Amino acid sequence: MNELKVLANPLRLSILRELAKEPSYPKQLAKKLKVAEQLVYYHVRRLEAVGLIKVEGLEGVRGAVAKRYGVPFNGLLFKLKDPALPQWRSPPEALSSFVEQGVVIVVGSPDVHGPFLARARDQHLAVKLSLLLGLMGAADVDVKLDTEVSEADLQRNLVCLGGPAINTLTWRLNRELPIYFNFERENQIVSRISGRVYGEDVNGVVEVLKSPFAEGRRVVVLAGRRIEGTRASVVAFTQRLNEVEEGNVYNRSVIAKVVEGIDRDSDGLIDDVVFLE
Repeated sequence: MNELKVLANPLRLSILRELAKEPSYPKQLAKKLKVAEQLVYYHVRRLEAVGLIKVEGLEGVRGAVAKRYGVPFNGLLFKLKDPALPQWRSPPEALSSFVEQGVVIVVGSPDVHGPFLARARDQHLAVKLSLLLGLMGAADVDVKLDTEVSEADLQRNLVCLGGPAINTLTWRLNRELPIYFNFERENQIVSRISGRVYGEDVNGVVEVLKSPFAEGRRVVVLAGRRIEGTRASVVAFTQRLNEVEEGNVYNRSVIAKVVEGIDRDSDGLIDDVVFLE
């Protein structure tokens, strides 16, 4: 799990995405990402230490040696132990705009924030989402903390990762969701479609809706009552997207699913789901 812990930092995800496009020197990365060069060096060392990037070339610069880094994709996919990622498929019709327009994955901040004064612990789940969307051909995939989202970001396609207690963008969207979270009932999941209520920690939602912020854009919500439920939502989206596309069992025209996470190999992590509606 060291790789996932390292990638819990959004800047490291940005570095990884840039290196996936082409090998680069830290100085080049700092310029592209508009951050301090020393900060890039720090994060590059962390990524290299767990094998997510590797040195692909050396260059002598003023008596020193500069390293050019790249991403060993085969090694990365193996380390994530996610063979079910559909590497060959095109995005479903509801997400087709992601290919040309790109998408922003919004994760909750690890600092105390928002109306519930909560800390998010699920940033590492953005790794699977970034990989899947990249494999689908998404033009541009950015990852941002909910506390960093700008008005310009809201004009793009969005993926909200995490429930409304820890992700303020999910909280803003909650009233728009066909399956929403009831704060007055311990964050229970309530379906406006079926009228059913779900209260297990391993329950989560996968919902695709028109963006209320920008015409022609889409929002994907992957959220659970607790982190286990959010993990279940990500598993459903990344491994069983064809079933998500089928829509809610009570109304096939609405892409809004409730899932229950399952740990099939008993390793303490959710690796499969059951669709509850």
